[in-house]
Amino acid sequence: MTDFKLGISDRTWTYIGAASAGLLLATTGKNLANEIGKEGIFGYGKSKRLASYGKSKEATWGNLQNISFVLIALTLLESNYDALERVKLANVKAKIPESFF
Repeated sequence: MTDFKLGISDRTWTYIGAASAGLLLATTGKNLANEIGKEGIFGYGKSKRLASYGKSKEATWGNLQNISFVLIALTLLESNYDALERVKLANVKAKIPESFF
């Protein structure tokens, strides 16, 4: 039987986490390439090609970044749910006498 958290299966949570990481890496990589192209690293490595990477599809990159933020928020929500479940278990164990363990 598949476990569910917040009405979403564990398998789907795994896909959400992977998509979140992939989109975060892609959008951050694009922004990093733009900054390195503009400023370089300690002044070295400036490149007009890197500085303009993705500029023609700026709206698309913005949408991808927004989707990434939503997925990150979902993974944080899942993490908080897991933490609250562990706190609940710790409270239940604390109320049971030691002789039961």
